[in-house]
Amino acid sequence: MMDRIAIVDTTFARFDMGAVAEAELKRQSGFGRKFQLVRTTVPGIKDLAVACKRLIEREKCSIALAFGMPGGADLDRLSAHEASLGLMAAQLLTNTPTRAARKHGGRF
Repeated sequence: MMDRIAIVDTTFARFDMGAVAEAELKRQSGFGRKFQLVRTTVPGIKDLAVACKRLIEREKCSIALAFGMPGGADLDRLSAHEASLGLMAAQLLTNTPTRAARKHGGRF
């Protein structure tokens, strides 16, 4: 059985990190043979955990990669912390690893 990797990103990110991850994974030798990708986009970072959990449970993904870009304000940092807690809960509820990549505020 082929592994499935979930890629979840956010609509309002200033940079499409999900597309970069997807392109990089597609370049790997195992793509299409050892693993396939399942991608979805959610409105904001606090929605990442639910989407990861859904893809793990419904699409049988063996890992979920979550990408988001919270702003630089204190409230945005708090939101990023809450999103991280949600991703940890998703891992515990599904017994499946999730990995998050965030770029806080500012410019690239």
